[in-house]
Parts: sequence; C-alpha cells; structure tokens
Amino acid sequence: MSWQHSTLQWPTSLNRIHQQACDVLNHVDGEMTAANGRLSQVGPKASFSQGTLSADALALLSLRQQLDGFLVSGQQLCITPYQFGIGNKKETGHVLSSQNAIEQMILKLRDPNDSKTPGGHVYAVMVLLSARTLAEFAQSLQRFGAVVPIPQWQAAARQASSELTIEQTKFDIRSAPLQPRFKAKQHLHTNPLRDTSSLLGSQLSQLESLSSDKNTVVQKLEALGIKRVSTLNNIKTSITALSQISGDVHVFCVDGSINAIATMIEHADVPNANYAHSAVALMLSDTPLDFFTELFS
Repeated sequence: MSWQHSTLQWPTSLNRIHQQACDVLNHVDGEMTAANGRLSQVGPKASFSQGTLSADALALLSLRQQLDGFLVSGQQLCITPYQFGIGNKKETGHVLSSQNAIEQMILKLRDPNDSKTPGGHVYAVMVLLSARTLAEFAQSLQRFGAVVPIPQWQAAARQASSELTIEQTKFDIRSAPLQPRFKAKQHLHTNPLRDTSSLLGSQLSQLESLSSDKNTVVQKLEALGIKRVSTLNNIKTSITALSQISGDVHVFCVDGSINAIATMIEHADVPNANYAHSAVALMLSDTPLDFFTELFS
C-alpha cells in the first residue's frame, strides 16, 4: 500500500441528497400560491371567535414588566479564602474566618484606588456563608451555588472540594501522554462539510415540515392543544421544583453611600465570627434589589 495522489471533487452523495430534496421542494412555490388562492375564497365565509381566555390573558400582560423589574443591573463583590492575599494556607486547606472576611469587605468598600467603586446612593445585599469544617464549607457552597450561581463562589466550591481529596491524590503521579493528544469524539465538521450540512439540513427541514401535512388542520389544532397543556404542566412542575430551595446563610440588607454602608457593616456584630471557613458576596445596585431581598428574607 502506498500514498496516492488525489484531487478535490464535490461528493456525489451530497449532490444526490440535494437533488432528491429539490424534486419536491421545487413545487412548493406553485402549491403555496394555489393554496393561498383557495384560502382567499374561503376566508369571507369563515367565522372564528376569540378564545374564552384571551381577554383574561390580555389583562395580565403587565406581569411581564413586573418580572423584568427583578432583573436589575449592578455589581458583585466577592471574598473567598482562595483569593490572593485574602485567606491563609494551612495543611488542611485554605481558611478565612467570618470576622476576617467582613473586615476585608469593609476595607475594600473604603478602597480609594478602585475607579469602579459605585458612587451615590446604592442598595446593598451582603451574604455571609460560614462553616466550621472544610467539608461543611464545600457542601454549603455547592448548595448555595445551585440557587444563586455566583461564579467566584462556584470556583471556591470546586477548590474546597478539591482540597478535601488532595491528601489522597497528591501522590498519584501519572505519566503524561505523548503529544499530540487525542481529543474527545465530535463531529468532523470542517468546511465545506459544515456549510453543506447547514444548507442541506435546511432543505431537509422543509421536507419534514411538508410531510406533516398528512395531518388535517383539526388534527394539528388538537395536537397543539395537547402540547400546550403538556408544556404548561412541565413549566408548573419546574417552577415548583425551583421554589423548593434551602440553605443557611446570613444576610445584611442596607442602602446608602458606600462609606455609610461600610460603617454600618463595621458596627454590626459578625455572626459565627470564629468559624474557620467563610465566603462573602456583596450585591450593589442603583435600584432596589427586591429579588435578593425576598430570596434571603
């Protein structure tokens, strides 16, 4: 067996797929024109009434604005034991007491060198998570991250979980594989196959849509009704599951200038001040943080 010289040419298989699809799709324009002509003749004779729930739904469209009102813009400030210059490294892992975490937050709020420090009147929600042991700390971070996915806390959860097993894994040194390395299996979508797959896929989607015409309009409406009921049930189930959240944290809600907020935090007693593991997250916004206030109430 030897190397063979070859020239590029368009795959016959792809052209065959395209031609077979065109045998049907080329007639769509004429069929749609004829269908629209028949529909224009039937339209004046048909009478369709509004759904019985349409008026009730129309009166509730303002709920979208209420929902969007929870999505406020703001800033997050996080303190974890794994940030440079924050926590202390010990044999059992990184530690940061609740007292030290709060003191570090106060220093940061009074930092005159950060140009992005918010000015004026702001609303603040500060969350403190503390634990006696590293295992409790990692578990609490993971549970909290499932509800409020703060990136810095999620990273801290991964680092804390890693420290739990580092004693068992630090002596497990494996030989590195030779370069280059195999990657995970994936579609070999290199151009022009990627573009061809997209374009031919669009043609095949039209065929799949046309094939659905085997069902009458009544059957489609019945299927749509069943799909809507199923979708609403799934949404209701998901919302119920999402609302079943739990977790223990300490929260400090306040508003005012940054300096005033720092002073109020400074004069408040720190809960679990001597716990060895803690993380703090501060959310700031020019508008009230109603969602977080209610979430942590």
